[in-house]
Amino acid sequence: MTQQKLRLGILSAANIARSFTLGCAGSDLVAISCVASRDEAKAAAFAAECGIPRHHGSYEALLADPGIEAVYIPLPNDMHATWAIRAAAAGKHVLCEKPLAVSTGEARAMFAAARKHGVHLVEAYPYMAQPQTERLRGLLLEGAIGRVQTIHAAFGFGILSPEGEPLVDAANIRLNPSRGGGGGGGGGPPAGAPGGRAPRAAARGRGGRAPSPPRAGRNRVSTRPWRRRWSSPRVPSRR
Repeated sequence: MTQQKLRLGILSAANIARSFTLGCAGSDLVAISCVASRDEAKAAAFAAECGIPRHHGSYEALLADPGIEAVYIPLPNDMHATWAIRAAAAGKHVLCEKPLAVSTGEARAMFAAARKHGVHLVEAYPYMAQPQTERLRGLLLEGAIGRVQTIHAAFGFGILSPEGEPLVDAANIRLNPSRGGGGGGGGGPPAGAPGGRAPRAAARGRGGRAPSPPRAGRNRVSTRPWRRRWSSPRVPSRR
């Protein structure tokens, strides 16, 4: 019997949503069925470009769409909580782009809403669902390399415009701390510091428990005038 695909809608026609749509193409489990934007013309253009069958001119319309079972939220960081909670109230499962929220309070409210309405809420860390992650976790739990004492991890990225140019506009939301962007210094990682959270989350997933005490530092390395890198140099595991 053929498994029915999960019918998923996208809240926003952001550039990252294009990558997400391409990544889902050909999936046996998920069908991108609809996209919504506050600008209906933009939603229509995005749908045509990405081969999405339907579109809506508002986020509310997508949440009210009975043909949608789950939503992907690639909105600006400070909008994640609002729309994840609204999606849960509408009975939609939620895949939310990282960082999940800009505060502990927001994150707790999001999970409370998901529990209340009986839906799943997941932060979009793709490596968690990849086969090599499951294999590595299995090897570690089997003791293939003995007891894990310390994990060293680093995470880096360049901050670029959609055209691949250096992003220097301070008004851009990715550099604006008031919108959940920035990192306390000229274009740092978004709120919640994925540059530090990603290695720690990976360490927890591979070791089966939270590292304690975690130690991390942020280093800016300019391989080009516009390129920066943040790293978490040391994440000891719990003894």
